[in-house]
Amino acid sequence: MTWLHHIVFVNDQNQKLFYQSQQQSNDVSLKDVSPYFLKSIVAIEDHRFYEHRGFDPVGILRALKANISEQGNVEGASTISQQYARLMFLNNDKTWSRKIQEAFLTVRLEAHYNKDTILQGYINTVYFGHGIYGIENASLYYFNKEPRDLDLNEASMLAGVINGPEYYSPFKDLKAAKSRQKIVLDALVEQNQITQKEADQTYQTEIQLNP
Repeated sequence: MTWLHHIVFVNDQNQKLFYQSQQQSNDVSLKDVSPYFLKSIVAIEDHRFYEHRGFDPVGILRALKANISEQGNVEGASTISQQYARLMFLNNDKTWSRKIQEAFLTVRLEAHYNKDTILQGYINTVYFGHGIYGIENASLYYFNKEPRDLDLNEASMLAGVINGPEYYSPFKDLKAAKSRQKIVLDALVEQNQITQKEADQTYQTEIQLNP
C-alpha cells in the first residue's frame, strides 16, 4: 500500500494494483490542525481509535446501546479506520460484498499505516456538507479560519457535522447543529478531555460563522 500525490494504492500479495482511491485529499498535517478538533473527532467518531486494530466490538455494543437509549442515530458503529477505507475506495452500498471489501481494506490500512497517518487521511477526506471535503476546506468554509486556529466551540461543532452534514450543518439548521455539538462536548467530558465547566461554557457561547 502506497501514497502518491495524496492518492492511496493497495497492492495484492503479488504487488499488483488491487485498489486505487477514488478521491484525493488536500493533506493537512495533524500538527497543523487544532488539538480541539482532533480530540473532538476521535471522541465522537471512535473514542477507542488508538486502542483497537481497525474493528471495535466494544464500540459497536456501545453505539447500539446509545442509539437505542436515545432513540436515534447518536453514535456510529464504524471505526475511523473503517470509515476511511470506505471513503477512499468504496461506495455506500449496503451489500455484503461491499462490507467484505471494507473489512479487507481496513485490515490492510491498519497493517501498513500507524494511527496518526490514518487519522490524518481521514480528516482530509471526510465530507462536511455543502460540497466540502477535508478539514482545511471545512474550516475555511464554516469559520474563515485555518484548521490550526479552531477553538473548542468551532472544533466541536465541525466534529458534529460529519455524522450527518445534511442535518447538522449550522448553515442549514443551527439548532440541530448545537444539539449535535452538545453530544460531542459530552463525549469529551466523559473521556476526560475537557471539564464539565468548559463544556457548559462552550455550549452557551454563540458560534461565529463565516458570513
